[in-house]
Amino acid sequence: MKRLQLLSFLILICTSLGLVSCDTEPADPLLVGQQPEATSAFHVDFGGSTYNATTTGAIIQDGTIQILGSKTNAGYFVITVPGVTRGNYTNAVIKYYPTAGATDFYSNSSSTVVNGTVSIASINTTTHKLTGTFNFKGYWGVAGANMPAIDFTNGVFTNIAYTGNTPTEPVGNPLFKVNFNGATWTAATTRAVYASEYLSVMGIKPDGTSFMITVPYPRVGTFEFAAQQPDPNSPAGLLAMAYVPGNAQSSYIADAGGWGQYSEYPEYTDTAIVNITAIDIVNKTVSGTFGFTGVRSVFDMDNPTTDEIETITFTSGEFSNVSFAEGEAPVTNNIFTAKLDGQNFVGTTISATSFGGNINLGARRGAVESIALFFPSTITQGTYTLSALNTYVAMYMANETPSGMFGASGGTLIISEHDTVNRKIKGTFNFTGGYMTTETHEISDGHFDVTY
Repeated sequence: MKRLQLLSFLILICTSLGLVSCDTEPADPLLVGQQPEATSAFHVDFGGSTYNATTTGAIIQDGTIQILGSKTNAGYFVITVPGVTRGNYTNAVIKYYPTAGATDFYSNSSSTVVNGTVSIASINTTTHKLTGTFNFKGYWGVAGANMPAIDFTNGVFTNIAYTGNTPTEPVGNPLFKVNFNGATWTAATTRAVYASEYLSVMGIKPDGTSFMITVPYPRVGTFEFAAQQPDPNSPAGLLAMAYVPGNAQSSYIADAGGWGQYSEYPEYTDTAIVNITAIDIVNKTVSGTFGFTGVRSVFDMDNPTTDEIETITFTSGEFSNVSFAEGEAPVTNNIFTAKLDGQNFVGTTISATSFGGNINLGARRGAVESIALFFPSTITQGTYTLSALNTYVAMYMANETPSGMFGASGGTLIISEHDTVNRKIKGTFNFTGGYMTTETHEISDGHFDVTY
């Protein structure tokens, strides 16, 4: 059970390592954040089957978006949206021509009603691609023909290349909120990181409470825990969600049903889902929705055999217009070095941040592997004993599986300088990573000199 609480700390620390600037990353995250060229798609269900277009295209001009999907020997769709920004349109014109040379068509309007919705989820002005959804009831356009109406459902268009004018739109205020315990929690500060291997979003309140969400790959789409445990060395294992209560309490984390460390508890149900609805490359913002059941272990120092958990259900989570380029300029001189089992540990990301009354700093190399320290923000010059669960915490994470996490079973942290006004801290550390495991790793010659 102690190990389960350790995992909560590790997930929190690993997730937060992705939410600050570092001295080894490019100043502009877009330089590393572009995805491989995505394939376009246009499909919709009607008449008992799915129509998959073989040709797609779009044009933006005169304040409208026109989207085309056609299929050999199966006709074509034309969708005209009266706007050039993201959003839901109930006044779009949608037409389906059953054959390539047809002059008559099914439309979302009859003599008495206009129906259906077109949702523009993403307009990527860098790659000139459109993504969205649509549905409508189609009425035959020839009066008196007595043709039955057709329901067109589950319509999706993805990465449709467009030509014409590049749209611009105002960016709204950032928002991050979620419901739990009968109330709505709303962040005062938001931040995000857009990288080639992951997308992370965070909301923070002045009382030290915070939420952190990390999904593998920066793309529009829905993310849930895989049915089977992923390769721990793959970025696909990066889905992580956490609620940090503040006051140095352990976090509530989302865990995978079926193979996660909490899946053995019948009172825990995996409800984790993240839906990234828009990534605005021009304005550098991300929007989406989320929900999950957070879980943490109950650890009683007086009764270490206690085997209980606590859960909180988080619903109707939403973040919008969260900037992944705002905040202070990247710190370019942060230092965090160490040796792992006698070999230099060179991090690709160096992080240092303060929230919830604690300072969290460390280095990550690759998608997951990291060394991290976690201690009170009121720390002063002196020598402190490192552990896995108490006030001064040290961790080595080899991968995201339970067997890949190594909390300190002994070690020392020495703070040589701490300037709380300018938020600079300097010190050294060493520890043995192997709390409650038979495998151990030696972290030695640790040194940090960072601004947080």
